[in-house]
Amino acid sequence: MRKVLLSLAVFALAACQEISTSPVVAGPELRLDHNGGDGVEFPPPPPSDTGAAVVSDGGSFSINVTYMLNKPGTSGFLSFQREQPEGVTIDPNARVQLHQGDFSGRGEISFQTATGLLVLDLANVSDLSSFESCAAPVAPSVDGVSGDEVVPDGGSCFTLVITGGTFTSNEGTVRQLNGATIRPCGTTRGDCLKPGTIDGQF
Repeated sequence: MRKVLLSLAVFALAACQEISTSPVVAGPELRLDHNGGDGVEFPPPPPSDTGAAVVSDGGSFSINVTYMLNKPGTSGFLSFQREQPEGVTIDPNARVQLHQGDFSGRGEISFQTATGLLVLDLANVSDLSSFESCAAPVAPSVDGVSGDEVVPDGGSCFTLVITGGTFTSNEGTVRQLNGATIRPCGTTRGDCLKPGTIDGQF
């Protein structure tokens, strides 16, 4: 009888240890996603490479960007590709991020025109900016003018509002700018420009 009771005690102790040390794994319907969702997993979509137009005080420039927005629409980024049109210089760490509705930016974009140098500081990105999901925004066509090429599904739709900026003329005169907007090609004056061209004068 004593042996039976001892065996039962050992079995109960082993069972308690198994229960206390075994990890609890939630079913798929209970797992939260990494983007702050409510139980449905949202793997982020792949970033989209596209063209964008910068418009500031009457001048437009085309640049090459990479855009990503997660499926819930709560977080995303806009970065700048290494290859840019002639006359465009962008800091290697330049980037604009969206996190839970708040925009932040770092780095500068510089545009060398025939009459001077335009500089925009991405730290001055405004919360009037917007990141959205768009099925197929228009990208620059092969000739950079017609704008009839379409980004595949998962393309980008964004509007960045940058406050301020400076324009330094070739003579050294510095003028403060009102700001600039950055949008995908096809949403600003119809098309992106040919690389390195300027529409309008500063």
